[in-house]
Amino acid sequence: MIKDNKIKGSSPLLERYLQKTMTDHVQNIDEEILAKAIKTLLAEEKDKNKHLN
Repeated sequence: MIKDNKIKGSSPLLERYLQKTMTDHVQNIDEEILAKAIKTLLAEEKDKNKHLN
């Protein structure tokens, strides 16, 4: 059985680790993008309010 896993190139434990790592990485990227978008919107709103006053 171990021999079969080596032939396939990975084990179920490795597959779970890789999936978790990739999921965490994508989530971090999503959070960074969201934070940048919020900062941009807040800056635009601040500029808009300056022009109104």
